[in-house]
Amino acid sequence: MLVIDDTGDRKSGRHTTHVGRQYLGSVGKVDQGIVAVTSLWADDRLYYPLHVEPYTPKGRGAGNEEAAAFRSKPQIALALIDAALEMGVEFRAVVADSFYGDNLTLEGELSAAEVPYLLAVKPSRGLWAPVKEAHTPAEAARRLRWAGQGKPRGWTRVEREFRDGHGERWWAADLRLGSYGPDRSIRMVVATTDPETLPELST
Repeated sequence: MLVIDDTGDRKSGRHTTHVGRQYLGSVGKVDQGIVAVTSLWADDRLYYPLHVEPYTPKGRGAGNEEAAAFRSKPQIALALIDAALEMGVEFRAVVADSFYGDNLTLEGELSAAEVPYLLAVKPSRGLWAPVKEAHTPAEAARRLRWAGQGKPRGWTRVEREFRDGHGERWWAADLRLGSYGPDRSIRMVVATTDPETLPELST
């Protein structure tokens, strides 16, 4: 997999390039610091960092060339994916969290370039649809009927294995939402520990 992510750390002052008030993953909140978008190749045995590019917060260089050259994190991510392809790096799919998965431009660019991807999306991400249909992944998931483990219907049992060696039983199902579906070119899958209650922290 080619994993796209970003990381940030605190940095005081404003004299260092790219520093500004922005969300920092290392502290879990908005603070003064510096953020970089990264790409990493990984399989089930090892991982290898490929590229890193700092992100400049919008308005940080207002009034100069830096402002005109502003690029969002998803735009930087696309550049890192292109760089990996130009290097001849082979991977089965681009993987990223919901910050990137909820960016329709990034998804559209990957689709147009025929680069396979596995992107997380927020349960609340809204899509246009007829009134009687689901409009978010959460609504589509709630429409899946769960009749217990003896009658899982559309749900499939998944045994998850974690790095520390322990395993957990989860359940997964295809969703039908807008242009996404098991019979469409792009699937949307929900995974959860409990298909009946769909707990927020593990769905």
